[in-house]
Amino acid sequence: MENSSINSQISDAQVCYCGQFSVIKTSWTENNPGRRFRGCTFYDRPDACDYFSWVDPPPHPRYKVVINGLLRKATNNGNGEMKMRRLVKMYQIALVVVLVGAIIYKFVMWNAVVESYGCHGICVCKNASKSNLNAVMLWFNVMLFVFVKWFKSNV
Repeated sequence: MENSSINSQISDAQVCYCGQFSVIKTSWTENNPGRRFRGCTFYDRPDACDYFSWVDPPPHPRYKVVINGLLRKATNNGNGEMKMRRLVKMYQIALVVVLVGAIIYKFVMWNAVVESYGCHGICVCKNASKSNLNAVMLWFNVMLFVFVKWFKSNV
């Protein structure tokens, strides 16, 4: 059985103007959606010949309408999938921003504790660590605000 299908493919093979076996391709134009044709093996090169012949008969007009509608629907679903991927990517970025902010906050708090213990409770050191903490928190809030604005504009 397998042998007969191979033999039929070989006997159906046609040679293009280049002397090579032509290849079967599928047209996805609006006038011929899903219609197969034979073309030159080197169709994507500038030295390709202009060999062309239809394998399938012309499609029924209703077939064209149905196939083109399905193609549009599939394209729209692809756009929805792309939007979902972009949304997931933005959530991943948001997670990274929050984690980096938490790490920076933890680092600043750890330094504040070390400084307050290191200077034996002198107020100058405590005030310095509080100002560092306030600066970092201000920076983090500004970055979070910018990110939220960017996130809302891209969703």
